Order: sequence, then structure tokens, then C-alpha cells
Amino acid sequence: MVMAATSKRTKTASPGPDRMSSWLFVVAAFLAVLALLAWQLKSSPGAPTGSVILLRRIYETRLIETVHGPSPGTPAVTQSVSSSGSVPAPSAAPTTSSS
Repeated sequence: MVMAATSKRTKTASPGPDRMSSWLFVVAAFLAVLALLAWQLKSSPGAPTGSVILLRRIYETRLIETVHGPSPGTPAVTQSVSSSGSVPAPSAAPTTSSS
């Protein structure tokens, strides 16, 4: 009697852990590292203790230019103001005097 060649797959035990155990170990190690970093951040001495200092610098640039008009003795004065931030508006227009 001739037997047909049949291949029967048998599950052989691998020497290491299964896939689910490996996956759980990787997730647990990641969470442990994350918890360690959070603990170090919480207990670091250089961390601010709740008081926040806000520093705001305001720069203002003024450019005053005198342009001589068509007739001598009547100069026209132009003023340009540039600022970064909120500054109060100039209180009065520039005054000019002609001699």
C-alpha cells in the first residue's frame, strides 16, 4: 500500500516569548520611560515655581526730515513715527520756526 505524501504542520514551540508577550513588554517599557521622564521634569530644581515674568520691550523710531520748498525761507517739515508695540500717540504736532 502506497501512502500519499501528506505534510502535516505541527506547531513547534519557539525558544522565545510569543508575539503578544513581546508587544506587551515593549509597551510597558515605553510607558516606564515616559513616566521616568515626567518624574524628572516634575522634580527638576530649575523649573519655575509659579511666578512668571513677562518682559515687553517697546521700540520707537522718529525721523524728522526738513524739505526746502520752492521759495527760500518756507521749509516743509515731515515727521514719520515707527514703533513696535503700543505706545501713546504724540501729544502735539512738531513746531517749526522760520527766521
